[in-house]
Amino acid sequence: MTYFSASPFRFLSAVLLTVAVAGVSVGARADETNREPAKPAAPAKPAAPDKPAAPDKAAKPCLAKKFATKQVEKACAEGGQAAAKKMMKDFVKKAKAKGEKIKCKSCHENVKDYKLTEDGLDKFKKMLAQ
Repeated sequence: MTYFSASPFRFLSAVLLTVAVAGVSVGARADETNREPAKPAAPAKPAAPDKPAAPDKAAKPCLAKKFATKQVEKACAEGGQAAAKKMMKDFVKKAKAKGEKIKCKSCHENVKDYKLTEDGLDKFKKMLAQ
């Protein structure tokens, strides 16, 4: 059965039926051309690497109650264990860049309670002075 044989209106109605069933509106093409182009998302601001951690009431406090250096005391006051750990990791990274062979256990007996070795504080102060 061909649609052309009976009437041109029959062909047109079949086309319109197909368009309606497919969910395409007749004016869809005009809507697409009138849309504004999508705006790109604003880039996220990177965190400042040297900025100390913000004080956090939920932060785990440092285990130490007395501090031999102001750097560690400040980090603990500003962000607890997380800030102190970050400060120490940055310190180790800088020391390694200068050629020092250092790791956490160079100054600490363990990383559970961060107890210092006998010469841990002296090593730390010596490297701070460099």
